[in-house]
Formats: sequence, C-alpha cells, structure tokens
Amino acid sequence: MKWLGEMAFTAFRRIGRALCRGFKDEEPRGHDSLTAANPRHNDIYIVEFPKSGVTWLSTLLANMALIESGRKEIVAFPSSGLYIPDVHICRYIGDVAYASPPVRMIKSHSEYNPNYAFIIYLVRNPVDVMKSYYRFAGETSPELLASIGSFDSFCRSEKYGAPAWRRHIRSWLKRQVLTGNKLHLCRYEDLVTDAAHELEKISQGYGWQVCASSIAGAVDRSTMQKMKESEAFHRSVNPCHTITFVGGKDGTVMAEETREYVRETCAEEMQFLGYC
Repeated sequence: MKWLGEMAFTAFRRIGRALCRGFKDEEPRGHDSLTAANPRHNDIYIVEFPKSGVTWLSTLLANMALIESGRKEIVAFPSSGLYIPDVHICRYIGDVAYASPPVRMIKSHSEYNPNYAFIIYLVRNPVDVMKSYYRFAGETSPELLASIGSFDSFCRSEKYGAPAWRRHIRSWLKRQVLTGNKLHLCRYEDLVTDAAHELEKISQGYGWQVCASSIAGAVDRSTMQKMKESEAFHRSVNPCHTITFVGGKDGTVMAEETREYVRETCAEEMQFLGYC
C-alpha cells in the first residue's frame, strides 16, 4: 500500500514542481508542449496563473457536467483530474465521462497559447495570489524557496512573483482580439460571491443551456468545506499527502512595502480587472 501512496505523492509533487518552474522555461519548447497531443476542435482550456483558484473552478464545472449528464459520480479531491485533466501532467487526453457539455475541459497554466481556441480564463487579485503561491511553493518545493529567500524576494521574482503574474495577464488580455481565440473571463472573487451566477454565465456564453438545478447541485457539491473534507479523507488514506492544498492558511504577513510593490507592478492590469 505504501508504494501506491508514494506514486500519488510523486504525481502531486510533479504538479507542484511544474508550477514552480515558472513560465519562461517553457517558452523555448513551443506552444505545442502545453497543448493536448490529440487536440479536438472544441477543447476548452481552463487557464490561470498558478494559485488563482482553478482547482475549485474545475471542481464546480466537473460536478455541473456530471449532474447535467445524469451521472452519479461526485468529484472528490483526488479525482478532479479524471474529469478535467491537467495538460502539464499528461498531454494525451481521453474521452470525458460526461455528455453535456459536449466538450473536453482541460486545465492549464500556460501563458497565451494560439493553439487554445476556447478559453475560460480565471484571474485573482495578485496580492492574494502571491501569498497562496508562496505557501504552496514552500510545501511542494522547499528547495526553491531556500534559493529565492524571503517572501519579498518571491514577490519580486520574474518567474514566480508579481512580474510573472503581470506577464501572464497581459499575454491573454492585452493583445489584439483574434477570431481564433474565444475567451471567457472569470474572476475568482466573483466565484466566491456567487458561484452559481458565474457558472450560468459560462453556460450562456458557450450556449450549453445547463439546467439551473444542475448548477445549484454543482455549487452544493463543491463548497470549500466539502472540498476540505474530501482532502482530509484523502490524507487519511494517503500518508504521503502531507500538504494542505484546499483553503490552506498561509500565515504569511505581507509587508506594506511588498504590497505596494505588487500593486505598482500590476497597477494597469489590476485596474483593468477591477481590483483597484
């Protein structure tokens, strides 16, 4: 049984290390490296800068699709990737378990990728992102933080900090609109305020016509409390899962000087997104 837990932990660490590599290292390999190896014309990529809430949004969307399709499965913490796979982990994407909506939804942290025809782009206030990303990096890649140093240094990092967040946002939102890329913008804060409304907007935007009851059921199944309980159960059967991924308390105090740096660096993008 120990070997099974080690395999799961290794896979999870792989996700963490992939996020902590930053984005510049991926550019020379080309956009194809973060595109499904077996692409379909109607693939929808759920894209975020790391630690912007994509796991929660993916859980909401997967539960919505399963309910709408009349399936009995409920998305649990370790199973979300079965329904919305992560292209950073595996590029060979199989058929999905749901019939409605009739698309594959794929998770990604990629900067702008012209191979993505349909995108749900999730954003979050960079001040909160920095805290969450720093905590996550510390739990999954402590050697990384040891090399970077302080939280302030992390926030100023070109790979992981405010400059990286700004670059990611600008790559998707500060370019000429192309007919080949259909993007739906979603803010994490709006999900927190009214997740059902945000799912309704996504359904309307793509013409899925998802029933209101399916959306309500998805929201009920995907509360933060239920996701925490699901992760806690997973931790009880997987001794190698030692981190707190869902709703973890970072405890990081952001100095006012660091906060101002993040706000100044990302000022234009924060204003565009309604964060200031």
